[in-house]
Amino acid sequence: MKNIIIIKSAFLFVVLLNDMVDISSKVLLQNIAFKIFDGSTQVVWTSIINAMIILPFILLFTFSGYLSDKYDKKNILIYGALSSFLLSLLSVVSYMSANYYFSMFTLLLLAIQSTIYSPAKFGIIISIYGKDNLSKGNAHLQAITIIAMLLAMALTSFIFEDFFLSNNLQNLKTKEELLYAITPLTYYILPLSFTEFLVSFLILKKINTSHINTKSTYNKRDIFKLDLLKSVTKEKIIFLSVLGLSVFWAISQGLIVVFPAYAKEYINITSTLEINMIIGASGIGIAIGSFIYSKLSKYYIELGTIPIASIGMSFAIYLSLVFTSVQSLAFAFFLFGFFGGMFIVPLNSLIQFNAKKNILGSVLASNNWFQSIAMLIMLIFTSTASLYYLNPLYSLYIILFVTSSLALFIFIKQIRLVMLMFLKLLMRLKYSLEIQGFNNIAKDKGVLLLGNHISWIDWAIILSSSQREVRFVIEKDIYEKWFINWIFKIFHAIPISSKTGKDTIKKVAKVLDEGYVVVIFPEGSISRDGKLDDFKKGFEKILEFTVTDIEVVSFYIHGLWGCVFSRASKEVKKNSKIRKIKVNFSKAISKEDANAISIRNEVEKLRLKN
Repeated sequence: MKNIIIIKSAFLFVVLLNDMVDISSKVLLQNIAFKIFDGSTQVVWTSIINAMIILPFILLFTFSGYLSDKYDKKNILIYGALSSFLLSLLSVVSYMSANYYFSMFTLLLLAIQSTIYSPAKFGIIISIYGKDNLSKGNAHLQAITIIAMLLAMALTSFIFEDFFLSNNLQNLKTKEELLYAITPLTYYILPLSFTEFLVSFLILKKINTSHINTKSTYNKRDIFKLDLLKSVTKEKIIFLSVLGLSVFWAISQGLIVVFPAYAKEYINITSTLEINMIIGASGIGIAIGSFIYSKLSKYYIELGTIPIASIGMSFAIYLSLVFTSVQSLAFAFFLFGFFGGMFIVPLNSLIQFNAKKNILGSVLASNNWFQSIAMLIMLIFTSTASLYYLNPLYSLYIILFVTSSLALFIFIKQIRLVMLMFLKLLMRLKYSLEIQGFNNIAKDKGVLLLGNHISWIDWAIILSSSQREVRFVIEKDIYEKWFINWIFKIFHAIPISSKTGKDTIKKVAKVLDEGYVVVIFPEGSISRDGKLDDFKKGFEKILEFTVTDIEVVSFYIHGLWGCVFSRASKEVKKNSKIRKIKVNFSKAISKEDANAISIRNEVEKLRLKN
């Protein structure tokens, strides 16, 4: 236990230092552009500097994915730390030479190091935290990344602004003169990068990694081929998650590039420290949003935050166009970051949860590629707009319009996720839920869940217990009641009636063949004595009509007998403040082995596990 804590702490510390080195190098160059240039010229130079960071993720994504799959991810982190230190030394030389383009080249080399480092950094989370704690691992990594951004931006800008004023550098007219003048500011980056290498070499080598694809090969002629993107595009849930992340980072990139010029022109903010404090507030927001999200998703990846967060981000951008003081603008960016954290952590977790482990590096590299393309498109837009003298205010209006349109679309399309999230929160007020075996539910095929029916809220318990979308079979007479029918439709419930015969059975079988999870309570009704009744054979006929490789998973819900929603007598019902509920899922079996007797026996075994 002690060793894993040390390894987790070392991993996060190394990521912190690696990000600080990269961000500090970028902030120094951006601050020079902010001081020397104004208006559209400033936006163009800022876009070029940010493009230096993005281009390697686009051009080298196949190579970085290959390295992460082929070689031990911990070794990639160790050698990445060494290269970070060597490149920091080279960066100092570039400032001493007073060559702005040389310093941009060293920034490009640091970005190449980050491109190779990133898939290994995200891919090793599952080895350190385990599959059951992916959301926590991603939240920790996201939080530490933001802390690194905040520290780097705050320290670099504070030191830069203080050095700039105390040495009367206001009279310098060229970027080369200012570059040479601030050479001493690059010295503090060296101990950061050296410490990163030292901790990586001494501690990260102890990580027990797996899923190394030794058969993976790479042809240098494939560097520009996009075949690797199939690892993302062929899986719908992964592809949609990647698109969501790409849109978020593109919008963020647009704000980072355009907002400084807008603030300088419209609000008369000329201090790089104040500008970076405002933008940095979004980092605090992401860290807090990520932390709160990790509390919401203890046993599962909570998706209901995504639609709400998209609306929240749009509102935050609107506030940034209304507020005028440094404090209020920082609050607006804080809100943007807060909702951003609630948006990106579940998407990153979904990618890692659903990706096959032997190609996880390729998936994460492809994810970086899509995000980089989206950010590059945004930089091209901001640069083009500036070259044609489009007012920074109007550029922000366009960003707001795009964000709001996408947010509205996501919210309408995924209202089910929002309702499910609030349902889970309501359940937590009364019930403490523990889940065992939810990884036994396959991620990529149809699964029939069969278990005990102990109360009126069994459906809510199962919805809260499964990572995948769950569809329930409901008696048609109940389904058609007007006051609740709209809820059943949102959750894609399947109405069933004994009068409809084979048509109903075929309908459920089709849903299973389409790859969905379907829940049936084989007892047929809610238990009246808390005991397990005989199972009806209706589900056997459903399985007979399926044509794909359907899996069957049994479950047992412990702890609901005696609650107000059960059919227990008043004498049995208890009124405890928090009732502990436990759901056990069995290992999957094939549909050929599933029948009323075998499934009931399996459910009985789960009952005895309590």
